[in-house]
Amino acid sequence: MSEGKYTKLGKNTLWMTIGTFSTRLLSFFMVPLYTSCLSTSEYGTSDLLTVTVSLLIPLLTVTAAEGVIRLTLDKEMNKSQVFAIATNLFFGGLLVLLVVSPFLLKWIGLQEYSMYFFLYYISAAFSSILLQFVKGLEHIRRFVFSGILSSATNIGCNILFLLLFKMGIEGYLLAMIIGNGIQILYLFFTENIWKYYVVPWKIDKRMLRVFLTYCIPLIPNSISWWISNSSDRYMLSYFSSAAILGIYSVAYKIPSIVSVISNIFTGAWQISAVENFGDDESIHFFSNVYHKYSTLYVIGCSFVILFIKVLAKILFANEFYNAWPYAIILTFAAIFQAMGGFLGIIYGAAMKTKEIFTTTMAGAIINIVLNFVLIPFWGAMGAAVSTLIGYAVVWFVRVVSSKKFLPIKLKWKAIGLSYLILTLQCIVTIAGIPFWYVFSVLLTISLILINRFEFIDIMSVIISKIKR
Repeated sequence: MSEGKYTKLGKNTLWMTIGTFSTRLLSFFMVPLYTSCLSTSEYGTSDLLTVTVSLLIPLLTVTAAEGVIRLTLDKEMNKSQVFAIATNLFFGGLLVLLVVSPFLLKWIGLQEYSMYFFLYYISAAFSSILLQFVKGLEHIRRFVFSGILSSATNIGCNILFLLLFKMGIEGYLLAMIIGNGIQILYLFFTENIWKYYVVPWKIDKRMLRVFLTYCIPLIPNSISWWISNSSDRYMLSYFSSAAILGIYSVAYKIPSIVSVISNIFTGAWQISAVENFGDDESIHFFSNVYHKYSTLYVIGCSFVILFIKVLAKILFANEFYNAWPYAIILTFAAIFQAMGGFLGIIYGAAMKTKEIFTTTMAGAIINIVLNFVLIPFWGAMGAAVSTLIGYAVVWFVRVVSSKKFLPIKLKWKAIGLSYLILTLQCIVTIAGIPFWYVFSVLLTISLILINRFEFIDIMSVIISKIKR
């Protein structure tokens, strides 16, 4: 039984790896194009638009995408009813957006991009519901291929709009919209999505109550994550300028190298966590997976910091190169975000969505207070440090509170030493002390030695898969 759990998790992780590396590598190599064709102000403006949409989607859809995957994976739930509830919530949110968007866009100064804003919201919100539904059906190959197709379309449109037509920020936004649109069309027709739709008056009221009971507590949780992820952009825009915001926003592109691990694993783990929660072996299974996941993230983060200046030189054109110190802190922050997210999936599997909110809110409050304190003095570096501390708080609170329903056994000595070494590596690299690179290499080697047993297990699995 135990072997079956790991086999299924491994198989799903393999498919997520193919999809995520394909899409992330394709989009990652587009960063030099973005930083060459867009000014720092344009990049900052486009980032402000996308993070605003990322706030509105869970609010206006009542976190329908989260409910879709959790309830679709439940074998006792009617899948057509689940999808219909989510879709009708999407349409309801769309009507609300039509009313509030003129006032919202005027307030944040994006009136001239209203058409792109509206189209991006539609494409991003509906594609997220479709993707989670397909994943809940466990049609992982279609899920993966749709992501590759979307990224390839996005990249082709960016090359066309930015290089050939010189459309600037409008071309950048239009490429994202078209990429999402192609993904929607592919999933819509390959999955025969129309057969799952149920008109609003035929929705099961009991199912609706279950859906909303699960999703509503996730709304404040999504807002709290948004505060941790994105509030620093608004504060930087207020205290500094769109140009500084653009430099800070592009710094997030380097942590995305490490977050590839999270995107690969989370998609597969979400399925395994729901299916295996609560059985006799779950504590050992969840603890074992946690430590291997943590090891991958810690060592991946260390390597990114080791080569941070090389990556920045390759990826960031002109004044965007100045983003590398912020990228270091945000890379470290990505570890706590990922491990907090790992525990968040366990909360979801246990149907403890209220606890998800309270733990996320703790980090969001810390984050927003620190933003107000640090950004006026440290600018973008203050925003990065606030993000790091906010994510660390969420992770720690979840480690403590999750023990009530799943007491994962953590190797605190290895975890503490790993985070201490990463902190030293960040300080050494940013300060640029003499022979900083030698020190950084030694610290990376130390991390591998501390986590050597988990690292050897991971490499053994990877090598065996490659041989097969």
